[in-house]
Amino acid sequence: MPAVTLFRELLEACEGRVARADLGWAAEAKSAGDPAVEKELAGIATPDEWRRWKASQDATENVQVEKLYVEYVLK
Repeated sequence: MPAVTLFRELLEACEGRVARADLGWAAEAKSAGDPAVEKELAGIATPDEWRRWKASQDATENVQVEKLYVEYVLK
């Protein structure tokens, strides 16, 4: 994500349901596979916000985020 402020605003507006091409669902920087890539995003949200956003991601029924693709099913 090139703009930390934009990423934060997207997380808030979408209740954490932001899919990244390099990561899948947005996640806390400390849990990233490559911490060097995520260092700019460290501290972007509180642990409570990440827990709430993770619950929102898990509750999403029509989106499946996989390593190679994101599938969105229209119902």
